[in-house]
Amino acid sequence: MIAFLTLLAIITAEMERSDEPCAIAATLILVCAKALEKIRNLTYREVKKVFSAHDPRDLDCIVYPYEVLFTLIFLASLAGCKTKDDIFNFWKFNKQHLEKFFPELYGCIPSTSTITRARNLIAANVMQENMTAIFGELYNKIKVKQNAISAAHTNIAQQSLAMRDVLGCDGQEMKATARRLPNDERQTAFQITSIVSYNTGMTLGQVIHHKKNQEKTAILELSESINIEGSILTWDAINTTSSLIDSVVARGADVFVSLKSNQPHLYEECIDAYNEYSKGNKLYKLGENAATGSYSYVSGGKHFEKSIVVLKADDCISSDLRDKWKSIQSIAFIHTTTNDLTIGETKTSFRVYISSIPLDLDLYPNESQEMIQISLKRWCVETNHYHLDRAFDQDGDRYEEEDAAYCSTIMSKLIMSVFNFAKNAYNNEEMRYKGVATTSNLQMMCLDINFSMLLAECFFANDPKKLVNHELSRKYKFMKTPEPPKETDRGSSYNLHLLKDDNCGLANFLKKKISKKSS
Repeated sequence: MIAFLTLLAIITAEMERSDEPCAIAATLILVCAKALEKIRNLTYREVKKVFSAHDPRDLDCIVYPYEVLFTLIFLASLAGCKTKDDIFNFWKFNKQHLEKFFPELYGCIPSTSTITRARNLIAANVMQENMTAIFGELYNKIKVKQNAISAAHTNIAQQSLAMRDVLGCDGQEMKATARRLPNDERQTAFQITSIVSYNTGMTLGQVIHHKKNQEKTAILELSESINIEGSILTWDAINTTSSLIDSVVARGADVFVSLKSNQPHLYEECIDAYNEYSKGNKLYKLGENAATGSYSYVSGGKHFEKSIVVLKADDCISSDLRDKWKSIQSIAFIHTTTNDLTIGETKTSFRVYISSIPLDLDLYPNESQEMIQISLKRWCVETNHYHLDRAFDQDGDRYEEEDAAYCSTIMSKLIMSVFNFAKNAYNNEEMRYKGVATTSNLQMMCLDINFSMLLAECFFANDPKKLVNHELSRKYKFMKTPEPPKETDRGSSYNLHLLKDDNCGLANFLKKKISKKSS
């Protein structure tokens, strides 16, 4: 895993020298295949400067350079290889191809023990500090579109809510790491709290801890270590506290977070205000102190209907609580009806959200609709956790040491960030094959090292167009091949050219018909 930090340190160093996103892509290409002498010298310099104090190995006795081991682990992970044996066999299977990239190894294959050591050399706290900083730097570079929009407005609140990135914050339990100690005490499973960007699909950072109630501290730590300005942060009700909300808002971000009975006084007052609104209380006038909207969609064989009511916080919360929850500006009440189209079963749910986004229909004409979309985007972190369990069996990892657990999960989340980038790139194109850009299909296609390198290069360069227009995307049926001009169209022009007799009524009739068909 030290190799992973090394590569990202190189990328960060190159980004500091150039403001162009293409510098990131150029760096990754060098690491993977080209200009090995230059990248080798740069890598050794970065290792001695940044990581030598934390590396237990003797740098003078290193046989396998870190950039080589990282590239091996990274490419194998893209192809779904998780264990040391899988990575070893991946290298062995692609030996002939990879020897061209790493001639200094003279055909040697790193052993499984070498691969294991490379993934677990750095302590979790050291990795956490460096990884969060490096991912944050990379996120700022990839977020080109949002940065451009921010520069065009002096006030971040002038942006449409739909243009702002939603950052989902949530913890995930590694169930298999729970065990009973020799003294008959139970060791709880590792909890890993992470922040995921909806717009980019990137995991911006993660913190490992042992108890579920430590998520609040982890979210606060992560929010202080990355640039969240202009974003909208979301999390579950268990983490909703006034101090955490105030801290996030003070950093230039907004919140849209769940509220439940774990904050009993605030929750009861919000429910009472909603009941008063439902009774037609004159205090809540549409277009002034309240906004409503609805949204329906079909997903996974289910039909969802959502209705929302947004009220001003000043109209819902008493003055005593208002002093405590001073950053809250609006309260959103969302009622969802779910109809299972397969068995015909209908379920309903009701959720309350508190937000620092003010209810201002002059500033946000479609605020109710945009808040419904925020409530849907907040599930990006849960979706990411689902794919981590399915594709990388993260729940099945039986790590005993915190360092090993952190190293394994951060690599998996890097791979998921790359895959999410590819999914977004393909799904935004009309000429795509629908339903093909899935995690499992991308893993399968990454068995071709040429495709995995293309994917990594486009990810670090934030260049989705290069990915979707590349011939490998058409080869593996992610994108459709543009159809050549039809022969009938060329024939129409030819036939039109032959019909020269303007005095012939039939000729004029055919000219009009052919011209209309061609257009």
